[in-house]
Amino acid sequence: MVIEQVGDTKQLIIDLDFVKIGHVDDIPSLLKALPMYATFISDVKTLLYAPAQHRSRAIYKNRIASLKKMVEVFDNKFNIKKLKVTIGLNGDDFYQMKLAAFVHELNLQRWTMTSHMFDQKGGTVVKTKVWS
Repeated sequence: MVIEQVGDTKQLIIDLDFVKIGHVDDIPSLLKALPMYATFISDVKTLLYAPAQHRSRAIYKNRIASLKKMVEVFDNKFNIKKLKVTIGLNGDDFYQMKLAAFVHELNLQRWTMTSHMFDQKGGTVVKTKVWS
């Protein structure tokens, strides 16, 4: 989690990179810390990078449950005015988008989702606005 000044507001950036092993290890701590930012954050940017195949069904279900809990925190604690979700995709499989479905459960109706398609070396090949 990082906070950046964007114009007159502070933006909370949450980087959920499930591709790099060890990058997102402690989601319970993230969920516990999130409410501390609720009073002064109304702009949230979430970066979501997931493998095409998770290591196990249990890991996938745990990630879904964690993202649903994050939605609960956003809905119950935050007054989000702007939400941007960026999903990393590979060119062969759009399975990663399933993990981003958590956005549809938010009470917030105005959000933007973009997808970035990556090549073998991790460089962005295509950038697409998916919804808003």
